[in-house]
Amino acid sequence: QSLSAKKQLFIKLGIAITDVAGVIRRKSDNRKLFCKDINLEIRQFNLEEINKIILTHLIKKIYFTSQFVEEVFRNEIQPVITVKDFQTTTLRSPSPIAAIVYSTRQDVIEFLKDNPGKKTFDFIVNQYETELPKL
Repeated sequence: QSLSAKKQLFIKLGIAITDVAGVIRRKSDNRKLFCKDINLEIRQFNLEEINKIILTHLIKKIYFTSQFVEEVFRNEIQPVITVKDFQTTTLRSPSPIAAIVYSTRQDVIEFLKDNPGKKTFDFIVNQYETELPKL
């Protein structure tokens, strides 16, 4: 799909997607750090765009795709945006490195035990399917 088609789909579904970072710099070669968030230095936050999205579209709920994103939003963005009336939900990060960390959690271990043949990533996808509104 083209970018325009994706935008139209998101508008139709009432979904806005953006990144908390406006300008980032990678501290070192990603191949060595497996794309970890700690390898990113946020040079500029996406304040203007996020504020515009929230104001223009009357956002009622914001989903974070990791605890890192939630922390950045709460510490750097939320204090300076105009609208404050929305709910938030933090989802587990879909990154491969996060899946390794999650694999030792009791809820993941139980999911894998109850669902033979499934992987940790399936647990993360299951959470997204449960938490996100049905499209």
